[in-house]
Amino acid sequence: YATLEGFVAAKLLTEGLRRTGPNPTRTKLMNALEGLRNYDLGGVTVDYSPTDRSGTNFVELTVLNKECKIVR
Repeated sequence: YATLEGFVAAKLLTEGLRRTGPNPTRTKLMNALEGLRNYDLGGVTVDYSPTDRSGTNFVELTVLNKECKIVR
Protein backbone atom coordinates (compact mmCIF):
# COMPACT_ATOMS: atom_id res chain seq x y z
CA TYR A 1 0.00 0.00 0.00
CA ALA A 2 2.94 2.34 0.57
CA THR A 3 3.93 1.87 -3.05
CA LEU A 4 0.49 3.06 -4.16
CA GLU A 5 1.04 6.30 -2.26
CA GLY A 6 4.45 6.73 -3.90
CA PHE A 7 2.97 6.02 -7.33
CA VAL A 8 0.25 8.64 -6.81
CA ALA A 9 2.83 11.18 -5.55
CA ALA A 10 5.04 10.57 -8.60
CA LYS A 11 2.13 10.97 -11.03
CA LEU A 12 1.05 14.14 -9.22
CA LEU A 13 4.53 15.66 -9.39
CA THR A 14 4.89 14.69 -13.05
CA GLU A 15 1.56 16.34 -13.94
CA GLY A 16 2.49 19.45 -11.97
CA LEU A 17 5.82 19.73 -13.78
CA ARG A 18 4.14 19.17 -17.15
CA ARG A 19 1.80 22.07 -16.41
CA THR A 20 4.63 24.45 -15.45
CA GLY A 21 5.97 24.55 -18.98
CA PRO A 22 9.55 24.48 -20.23
CA ASN A 23 11.13 26.56 -17.43
CA PRO A 24 9.78 25.21 -14.12
CA THR A 25 10.21 27.16 -10.92
CA ARG A 26 8.96 26.51 -7.41
CA THR A 27 6.26 29.15 -7.80
CA LYS A 28 5.10 27.81 -11.16
CA LEU A 29 4.93 24.28 -9.73
CA MET A 30 2.91 25.43 -6.73
CA ASN A 31 0.50 27.31 -9.01
CA ALA A 32 0.17 24.31 -11.32
CA LEU A 33 -0.58 21.93 -8.43
CA GLU A 34 -3.04 24.38 -6.88
CA GLY A 35 -4.87 24.40 -10.21
CA LEU A 36 -5.60 20.68 -10.15
CA ARG A 37 -9.34 20.34 -9.67
CA ASN A 38 -10.97 16.92 -9.52
CA TYR A 39 -7.97 15.45 -11.38
CA ASP A 40 -7.98 11.68 -11.91
CA LEU A 41 -4.52 10.15 -11.48
CA GLY A 42 -5.73 6.73 -12.59
CA GLY A 43 -8.31 5.71 -10.01
CA VAL A 44 -7.40 8.23 -7.33
CA THR A 45 -8.87 11.70 -7.70
CA VAL A 46 -7.07 14.72 -6.24
CA ASP A 47 -8.28 18.26 -5.74
CA TYR A 48 -6.04 21.18 -4.78
CA SER A 49 -6.47 24.92 -4.40
CA PRO A 50 -4.53 27.75 -2.76
CA THR A 51 -6.62 27.23 0.41
CA ASP A 52 -6.93 23.42 0.38
CA ARG A 53 -3.84 21.28 -0.05
CA SER A 54 -5.17 18.02 1.38
CA GLY A 55 -5.40 16.49 -2.11
CA THR A 56 -7.71 13.57 -1.46
CA ASN A 57 -9.92 12.03 1.18
CA PHE A 58 -9.20 8.49 0.01
CA VAL A 59 -8.28 6.10 2.83
CA GLU A 60 -7.35 2.46 2.40
CA LEU A 61 -7.85 0.19 5.40
CA THR A 62 -5.31 -2.58 5.89
CA VAL A 63 -5.93 -5.40 8.37
CA LEU A 64 -3.02 -7.45 9.73
CA ASN A 65 -3.18 -10.77 11.59
CA LYS A 66 -1.11 -11.76 14.65
CA GLU A 67 1.82 -12.64 12.37
CA CYS A 68 1.64 -9.16 10.80
CA LYS A 69 0.49 -10.54 7.47
CA ILE A 70 -2.05 -8.64 5.41
CA VAL A 71 -5.52 -10.12 5.80
CA ARG A 72 -7.34 -7.46 3.83
